[in-house]
Amino acid sequence: MILVLLSMVFFFSTVEGENICNLRDTTSQSGDVWSPNFPNNYPTLQRCSFVISVPFGKSVVISFKAMDLENEEDENSCYDVVEIEDLISGDKLARCGSTIPSDITTKGNQVRISFTSDFSDAGNRKPTGFRLTYSTISNIRGESVCPGREFTTNKEGGYVMSPNYPLNYGNNINCIFSLLVPQGKKTHIEFEEMNIEFDNRCANDRLNISSDAGQTRVICGEGKPRSSVFHGSKVNFHFLTNGQNTKKGFLIKYYFTKDEIYAIDCVCPVGSSFIRVDLTKKKLIRHTDDIRFEFKTRQPSSLLLHAMGKHRDFLRVKLIRGQLKFSVDLGTGKGTITVPSPALNDNRWHYVEITRTGRRVKVNVDRQVAGIVETPGIFTKLDLRAPNAYMYVAGSANRNHGSNFVGCLKNFIIDNNRPIVDALRGDPAHAIFFNPFPKCPMF
Repeated sequence: MILVLLSMVFFFSTVEGENICNLRDTTSQSGDVWSPNFPNNYPTLQRCSFVISVPFGKSVVISFKAMDLENEEDENSCYDVVEIEDLISGDKLARCGSTIPSDITTKGNQVRISFTSDFSDAGNRKPTGFRLTYSTISNIRGESVCPGREFTTNKEGGYVMSPNYPLNYGNNINCIFSLLVPQGKKTHIEFEEMNIEFDNRCANDRLNISSDAGQTRVICGEGKPRSSVFHGSKVNFHFLTNGQNTKKGFLIKYYFTKDEIYAIDCVCPVGSSFIRVDLTKKKLIRHTDDIRFEFKTRQPSSLLLHAMGKHRDFLRVKLIRGQLKFSVDLGTGKGTITVPSPALNDNRWHYVEITRTGRRVKVNVDRQVAGIVETPGIFTKLDLRAPNAYMYVAGSANRNHGSNFVGCLKNFIIDNNRPIVDALRGDPAHAIFFNPFPKCPMF
């Protein structure tokens, strides 16, 4: 047992510099290797090799520092040779002669380095052999931040890297790369490598990471910055460089986990709170709408949803004397449905579903078809554009729209957006007035 343990220790020993014929397989990620007797004439009839195994996701870089191995005079074949074999890809490169080869980068994480000399001692020439060093770099394929673009990620995550990584990035770069985050997820950022020109204020080269939830982080220098978690539906990587020094850049791993904030899609406003969504930047012109939510209240009349756009276009959902009323105007006249039902202000949960396709609107309450209406005129699109276009949930500052809602709302979805969740997580387009929403008792 002692012999076995000693053998294992030797097998995984760190190699700092050694005659290749004394080496065994290793997991060292860097080393210095030379031929027997280097820099003196190496012996004949040598056959030596060892394997380097580095962690998955890395490649081995072989850099020759000296080369003098016997080769045929016309240099088309080798008598003595050092061979680099990529054990993952199967690629083999044989080197001899006196010209120092270019660096070799493996495709995989395992490489065999072999040295062979024949029976001849090369006469008076006395070749001195070779010396090489090896190191590791990441071979993970990531998305370059340049050219700037929006990128739809997969659910598992991936990697983002500087242009030309792992080689130096260029000068005068200004690229914004945006990750579109899966709904209901938060984004974890981990730095695999960071080497950006340092300045105390990061005024030269820098990476600015931000989210549409208002988080931001500016990074430069060398090392391994702390990990970060970003909320929001978009994470931006803004990489800027000046016209001077360049460095290796960065490799960043990102992945997603469930955003707990998205589980809190239930609030109980008390009449003093509502959400305002700024639609100015969205410039929505919609041919269809899909609105779904649940509510419970004792209040007979209140405003649940209101959106006002360009010209006379609007959409509104209200509770009037215990009955649900939906109104929409596409610019040529209002269509209205008042749901005939028992009073809905019974403090029980009620499910509302409103779908619109063009001029035709259908309203369901508690999963029963409550009514269908068509708007007058020829227009089929709801135009939510204007310098001050807003959507309101659970009330508004204008009491002409109706009293603010008192009760509980949950699972509020408008065209695949969740305004309550987005407001709670701090999305800058969403504002809560005037007091924070109390969360439902279950949260």
